[in-house]
Amino acid sequence: MNARTLAPTLAVLAACLALAPPAAAQQDLPFTFEGRLTTAAGEPVVGHRVVFRAEDDPLAVWIGPPTDADGWYRIQLPSGFTYVAAAVITPRGRRVDLGSLPGISGEPGAVRNLQLEIGVPEADFEDPLPFAGADRLFLQFVEDAPRLDGFRIDGLAGGLAFEDADVLLTELSAAASFATLPNVELGARVGFAGADLDAGGDASGPTDLEAWARLWLGPRLARGARFSAGALATLPTGDAETGLSAEALRTKLFAAARWDAGPRVTVTGHLGVRFNEDADLGGAVLDGQVAPALGLGALVPLHERVVAVGELTWEGARFDGGDPDASALLGVNWAPLTRGMFRAAVSFGLTDAAPDSRLLAGYALTF
Repeated sequence: MNARTLAPTLAVLAACLALAPPAAAQQDLPFTFEGRLTTAAGEPVVGHRVVFRAEDDPLAVWIGPPTDADGWYRIQLPSGFTYVAAAVITPRGRRVDLGSLPGISGEPGAVRNLQLEIGVPEADFEDPLPFAGADRLFLQFVEDAPRLDGFRIDGLAGGLAFEDADVLLTELSAAASFATLPNVELGARVGFAGADLDAGGDASGPTDLEAWARLWLGPRLARGARFSAGALATLPTGDAETGLSAEALRTKLFAAARWDAGPRVTVTGHLGVRFNEDADLGGAVLDGQVAPALGLGALVPLHERVVAVGELTWEGARFDGGDPDASALLGVNWAPLTRGMFRAAVSFGLTDAAPDSRLLAGYALTF
């Protein structure tokens, strides 16, 4: 190639290099999501913000602008992450989870069309509770219908007064849901008790272990109804010599529902049946019974981060010749922090089998 033909070639190459962005600049190009947010009926959802998070970093969160009159949204995100559409924020500031959607790789400069759907308009699914975790009951938080996303730890301590003994009890429970089983919650509860017997003497030791599995039965239906079903097993791991365990396996099947009954109250309820094995309590053999169970609850926001809790529970006699167990409870959940919540409650027995009174206090933490 002579000088006369080389010069134009070099000039063209130089121009191309000057116009082409460097590799580093290409890597800095944003990744874009766009699409429509609609109801199950295909109607546009207006004024809602879509929340994206990085799949490998739950603390990396981006919130898009409000959807327009046709439900369209568009958000630019840093490239290099794998993104998950996690939730939608309503105009009133409530969070509506989108479930477990697959991750999408954020390629530099790419535009991904992602159509999203929520079950019903905000007026129907609006949650009156002011903060995440406020929907947990005390006596029947297992037999209830709220969905848990992630991991939760509850610690409770309290005093129980019976006719012939006073008991100090501490309990620790943990529950989790997983991306691979998004509609399933697994949990367990362990405790330690000390009893002061009116007849003289005292006893202390571990209580029975409880474990449960609960299936969330789908998204909310019209008017905020939610449903779940599950199983709860009480394993005889406690100290039978101290009277803190009857050495009998108990299993319970239940179905639960909750409704947003108005702008300021959530109502809960469950029906169940418990299967009680025969037990040996201090040498006396007790015939286990199949016992029906039911519970009602209400959660009422009192403040931006304070929720009042009311509960009524009833369960048939555990053993032949025994009494049913029924209690009424009033409590409060207070969340001064984003993920933590202080809890306190008092309950009163309505039958002889229930504690005469019970004081509870604790703290819950979500991840």
